[in-house]
Amino acid sequence: MSTATSSESFVHPALFYRGTEQYTAGTVPFLLEGLAAGEAVAVAVPGPNLELIKAEMGASAAKVKFLDMTQAGRNPGRIIPGVLRAFADFHPPPG
Repeated sequence: MSTATSSESFVHPALFYRGTEQYTAGTVPFLLEGLAAGEAVAVAVPGPNLELIKAEMGASAAKVKFLDMTQAGRNPGRIIPGVLRAFADFHPPPG
């Protein structure tokens, strides 16, 4: 996965995986790095994957905004303004 540089405001990397172990190995460290860097962190994936990530993150999961895409993504035209932009607007960058 790639991360945002100082000139980028949003990055949407892709993760290719086989099975739950690869899925959590590819997502959880990325999320924990964001939290450690003081970033606002949101996860928007289908519900069963949310549960996998929450279980793997332990207590750190309380610091993450979790969105079930089976609900939030029902209207694809609302994903950017209603999910991604709403989260970004609520968590403006410092300074």
